[in-house]
Amino acid sequence: MRRRFVVCTHAESIEKETAFRDKLSALGLNWWHWLPGTWLIIDHVGTILTQTIRDIAMEILGNNVLVIQATGSFDWAGYGPTGSNGSTNMFKWINDYWDKPDYPSLFGLTNPKKLPSKN
Repeated sequence: MRRRFVVCTHAESIEKETAFRDKLSALGLNWWHWLPGTWLIIDHVGTILTQTIRDIAMEILGNNVLVIQATGSFDWAGYGPTGSNGSTNMFKWINDYWDKPDYPSLFGLTNPKKLPSKN
């Protein structure tokens, strides 16, 4: 069963954010990162723990890290760009992936590494 995480942190540089993003992608995790210091992460296999995400973030980004596992369905609201595609729409990834029930199987996807991420 998939797991979702909210990560709040402070990267010291763009290079460190890029390294964190690359590590998440290498682990097959799907992520959203439109707001500085805020990451939404999906583990479609369900094997990653909050402590694992914390340790990776601390190693790469620094010591100020908060990781929360998001469970169940919940309401959210935001304000930002809502262009016609993913690169100009802040919420497309959230609408398409965050609050969907086990969507890799729902859409017939078998390789989570091929799922889109947004920065």
